Amino acid sequence: MSNISIYSEVIQEKRPLLKTILQQYGNFNIWEATNLLLEKGKRNITLYNPDFIKLVKLTFPHLDKEYLEKLDSCLRINPLASTADHQCPINHPVYINSNVQLSLFAKSFSLNKKPYIMPPILSFSSMPLNNTAYIRGLLMASPKGEKRFTFFGSSMRHTALPTVKSLFFNKKTINYWLKMNSDCFPEPELYFISSILEQIAANTSINKCESYCEQISIWNKWLWRNFFPKYRMEFLPIDLLSKFFFENFLIKNSLLSLYKFLFTLSIDKILELFDGIYGCWNLKTDGGTFFFWGIDEKRRMIPLKIKNNELTSNMTTFTPIKWSLTSIINAWNAKRIIPSLLTNYLIIAGHFGLFYSGAFNQIGYLHPMMKQYAKALKTLGLVSESERVSQMAVDGVHAFLYFLFGATSETAIPLCGLNMLQEKDNMNKIEETLKQVTVNDAFKITAPLTFPYIVNKEDLQKIHFSFEKSYQKIRQHLPKEFIIQDWQSN
Repeated sequence: MSNISIYSEVIQEKRPLLKTILQQYGNFNIWEATNLLLEKGKRNITLYNPDFIKLVKLTFPHLDKEYLEKLDSCLRINPLASTADHQCPINHPVYINSNVQLSLFAKSFSLNKKPYIMPPILSFSSMPLNNTAYIRGLLMASPKGEKRFTFFGSSMRHTALPTVKSLFFNKKTINYWLKMNSDCFPEPELYFISSILEQIAANTSINKCESYCEQISIWNKWLWRNFFPKYRMEFLPIDLLSKFFFENFLIKNSLLSLYKFLFTLSIDKILELFDGIYGCWNLKTDGGTFFFWGIDEKRRMIPLKIKNNELTSNMTTFTPIKWSLTSIINAWNAKRIIPSLLTNYLIIAGHFGLFYSGAFNQIGYLHPMMKQYAKALKTLGLVSESERVSQMAVDGVHAFLYFLFGATSETAIPLCGLNMLQEKDNMNKIEETLKQVTVNDAFKITAPLTFPYIVNKEDLQKIHFSFEKSYQKIRQHLPKEFIIQDWQSN
């Protein structure tokens, strides 16, 4: 592909809802478009269930009263939550750019009254450590590409995140990590990373956490406080919210629509309704998983299917789990299962009515999920609830632009988490930058970088796709305002 705009054209063809968004907001500057896109949450005001704040309190008891009261009042006006992030250190450019947008929207979300809080980030933790977001450590962009500072050896790369114990951030461990990563990072960069890790150990409660998953939330809150000290960020893993919903809401009320859907509607009907939808299952290929992922004896995620009213696996070592609420909760607490995408969405969007704003792929699968769920409720005779779900806005997306880059004269590479810590003094200029560049101009350079996540492998092979080529192609089209690190002058 010699013409860079072709990438954008193909992506819009594959994602028609994204095409519609670009048609509506493409000529707006990024700042204006961000505000318009995130204000969409207000469309769910009458559909939102304010009991959500009770779930947040139960799931995250460390959250203070002032924050919870503020979050409650904000969600009643704009029931918005970000689902762009995975539960990982904010490393990846998608998440960095997404959270910059959320930060700049914080005043509006907070009703222009202090304290300013960001929309809650409901991150997904049902994934292995080798996820492309790089959960295993920290990322840094360089003129030669992306470099990885890892906390875990390769033997753990397939381990499911919820099963990983906490790390201990002390001088001895930090020195071990520095030695383990010395081949990728020169001495000045290692010194910088060391100072960062020592700061987080000294200034946060990261060493009091029981799991690595919990430590990630501590890291991200600290990281973002360095960028936007006026705006409070909270990473609230959606998988934990779902677990506490099962344990504290669903178990106490069999009259809930979601309970009736899960345990009253016939399994065959459920299989039929959600067959072929991303995040659900595919009966022809035996792909996907049935509401939950299993965890095997090596702490790896395995797909599950429903058979004879039991959650089973093709792996004979996995003991089947009865499809009943009590058995599911017991297996969940024993870390034998973790929720799928569908389960999380049915709870937080379907039951509580939050407006999800996420990354560009979300708009392709949340809509069919909610559409089929509404059909299921109607089949159960729950007509009013079916109509409520049908009315939900499901076109939330704000994480589809890259606008923070490092560049030489020949190449441009999106910046990662460690780069942003190097440039934290420049973060107060970001709002003005986003007011100067249109969404269309930003998407032109984003499309070649997100292209491999949209098309299939065969299409990538036909054009001999590589990120290295994309970095070179976008350089000549890169707005000068987007260059945060000028590597040419170093």
